[in-house]
Amino acid sequence: MESPLEADWVLERTDIGQAEIAHRTLKLPMTARAILLMVDGKSEVARLQRKMVGLQDGMLILESLLTNGLIRRRHYTADTESRALTAALAASRKTTQHTLDAIGQTKLKIQSMSQQAVPTVQAYTAYAQSLAPAVPVTPAAPASLVGKQRRSLALARLYLLDQMERMFGPRSDALRNILRTATTREELLIVFGDCREVLEETTGAERTRRIAEAFYDLLPESTLAGPPLKE
Repeated sequence: MESPLEADWVLERTDIGQAEIAHRTLKLPMTARAILLMVDGKSEVARLQRKMVGLQDGMLILESLLTNGLIRRRHYTADTESRALTAALAASRKTTQHTLDAIGQTKLKIQSMSQQAVPTVQAYTAYAQSLAPAVPVTPAAPASLVGKQRRSLALARLYLLDQMERMFGPRSDALRNILRTATTREELLIVFGDCREVLEETTGAERTRRIAEAFYDLLPESTLAGPPLKE
């Protein structure tokens, strides 16, 4: 049976799909949620297919999401594309000319001031050297402390991938594939909700709590105002 999807289509989530990601309204299986997360409104079907390697029946699930209204093809009209391209080219030319003008003015200033600047730089250098002994030297923070304070999306994701592999081995493939689809802080938190449910069912609440604490310690702080993540 021929697929209803074309390789060059760009897919995006519908309101139904967004609601499922945010609230799990339809309680999709984890693999279907992983594929729904991959649909970002920018990736073509061919690229999604490459990302779904390792996910069983990936294309069939993608087609099902389309059929059931969770995703749709993103449409662009020729007029819209033409106007956007024209505006982008005009803005690019304006920015380029502004940059060239600024570079030219800077060169002139450097040429006219270069001879006068030397004594000034030398004077400030000597002054800074005279103050140097009075400035206390602050010892560098221990490497272990620096490591504990580091936060990044990549570290938080890597930690969860490692924990899933340690606890479930090959059975963790679906969860780990879902984790790899999370490219933003918000998406990673959504996927962690799925991981947490599995952990609580299999390893117990206490171990799940320790893993959650370590995960949140590695996760970057949100740039949006709101209550803290930890309860």
